[in-house]
Amino acid sequence: MIIGADVHHKTGNRSTIGFVASMNDKISQYMSLIEQTKGEKIEIMDKIGSLVERALRNYYQLNGRYPDNIVLYRDGVSDG
Repeated sequence: MIIGADVHHKTGNRSTIGFVASMNDKISQYMSLIEQTKGEKIEIMDKIGSLVERALRNYYQLNGRYPDNIVLYRDGVSDG
């Protein structure tokens, strides 16, 4: 499974997390998730566990097994 995740912070402590995960061994099917919050500034690591769990459950439902390996790409190293 290949996973990609990024977070975007807007002014006013609003955040959006974009998350995508491959759903087969050929890496030709994907699922994507978006989480948004209002009133709190979050980092991706605060939500990554639940997003990965949802992706793993979906992978299992489609394939009848869990992936052998997981590669996680994370963008967004802060310049500040």
